[in-house]
Amino acid sequence: MAGFCMVCGSHNSMYHRSKHQELCDLCARETPDKVDFTTFDRFYWSNDENENTPQHVRRCVYADYLAGCSTLKEYIEQTQTEEV
Repeated sequence: MAGFCMVCGSHNSMYHRSKHQELCDLCARETPDKVDFTTFDRFYWSNDENENTPQHVRRCVYADYLAGCSTLKEYIEQTQTEEV
């Protein structure tokens, strides 16, 4: 059964296991393979942040990562800033 692409919203998409989401053919070609939530959680958040960040916030950040066209390394570089 076809659903909606998680990146562009077009119809007739399919689930791509390596991308961890439902995508149309075009977005599937342009989207790099994605890591699962547990791996993302481990690499994205520091131990202190992980303990203090609510689960729903961590899930929202993961959903944002999935919807983009960045690898995990690129996503971390684009979204995290160093504290002064």
